Formats: sequence, structure tokens, C-alpha cells
Amino acid sequence: MTADPAARNATCHIDIAGDGSISGLTVDLDGQITQRILSVCPWTDVLLQIPLSDRLFVSGSCATWMAERVMFQCYPEWLPNDIDVFACLPWDDFNIMVAQFMRLQRDADAISVVHKRHNHIVDVTLPCGVTVSFIKCSASCRSEDVTEQFDIDVCRPIIIRRDGDLWVQMSTDVAASIRNRNMNIINRKRNDKFLQYPLQRSLHRARKYAARGNSFASLKFLSSTNLDFPEHDAACSLNINDFWHTNTPTLTHTQHTQTH
Repeated sequence: MTADPAARNATCHIDIAGDGSISGLTVDLDGQITQRILSVCPWTDVLLQIPLSDRLFVSGSCATWMAERVMFQCYPEWLPNDIDVFACLPWDDFNIMVAQFMRLQRDADAISVVHKRHNHIVDVTLPCGVTVSFIKCSASCRSEDVTEQFDIDVCRPIIIRRDGDLWVQMSTDVAASIRNRNMNIINRKRNDKFLQYPLQRSLHRARKYAARGNSFASLKFLSSTNLDFPEHDAACSLNINDFWHTNTPTLTHTQHTQTH
């Protein structure tokens, strides 16, 4: 791995979606924009205590805030409530990394609450009120595999660390959405019995990002894909009953045809 992404990718002047130029951004062969984070952000000290890499990265609202900071060259008017750290690591490495972070916080008397939300999520709430959530992902995943499962595209930038510096990275499509303040929602059916709950969660998050200045651009429904158990994908295929009211009895094909 080259320490400096700019050493292996050409720096170019690009026009994001025809709506304003952003110069000096690095675009690699996969269409990923990578930009060094030069200014101090509210969580710089916390981020530098985590050995961020291509397989241990920050994504979600914290990374979106950083992407806005880089693209608009000003502080966004909103602040995220948490820092989501995604770890594509084996279990032993994940547990060691979380333990080392907690040890650093305890040594600095800067830890208040530790909560194991699920087997694969550990929340560490700092005295400032920010919660750092360590999320265990499959060790075979790449960052793109993780962020492509996010339901709102403006949440997909990542923060990594190379050669001691923090970098924000995103695709050109995500950069266009952030630049134009348009959010696109992709709702995946992850359960063979219902679609409504993930849709409700997506709409709840959409309201949050609308309050942060983003406009609703599109809503797409997809069948789910399972990276670890692809044989389960067939059970999560979309069907007409997914878009029917939850209290309405399941329709047969004949009944559905008759009603239309």
C-alpha cells in the first residue's frame, strides 16, 4: 500500500454533476475521490486514537459531516451524535482493537459508559456525549461492500488513515449527491416476511438528513443480497405483498389480478 494516495492516483479538476467545480481532488481508477483532511475537526483526537485503515474505517453521519467540510470548505451547521467505526476484521483483532481504545480512554479518564448493544456492536460513550460505535463486519468484506448496503447514499463516505493523516473517501456519485444536497434512498428487503420496518427506519433517517439541508431525490426498492449466505437471497425477493398494507391479508395472484 502506498502511504500517500496522491502518489498512485492522478489529481484532477472535476465538475461534480455539472453543479460547481471542486479542484484538487484525487480520483482513483475505481472512481473513488480521496481528500486529505487538513483542518482540525471536533473529533480529531478521538479518530487519531483508532488505527483507521481500508478495513477499519469511519462511515455514516460523521464521515458525511467531514465530506461536507472538505467539499464546501466550511463547518456544516449540524453535528453528528455518534461516530460509527466499521471493522472488517477477524474477531480477535476486533476485540483487541476495541480493548486498546477503551484502555486509552480510561487512562485519560475520558470514558463514561460502555455498552455491548449486540454481539457485534460495542458502544463507548465519551464524557462529551459522543458515542463511538465499533461495528464488527465480515473479515472478508471491503469498505465498498459495507457502505453499498447503506440505505441513504449521502451516508456512504468513509474516513481512513494513511501515513498518520486522516483522509475522507467517497465515490463520485456520492460526492455529487452531497455537493447538490440530494439524498437517494435504496430500501432493501432483508427479511422474508416484511419490508415495512426497514422502510420506516429509512424514512426516519431521511427526515434527519432533510433537517441537515438535504432534499429527497429518489426512492428505490431492491431485493436483498447476503454476502455471507447467498442461499438466503431468494427468500428476500420483492413481491406485490411487500407494498400492501400490513393488516391486509396476503393476496394470491388471482385475487390481485381481479382487483386490478
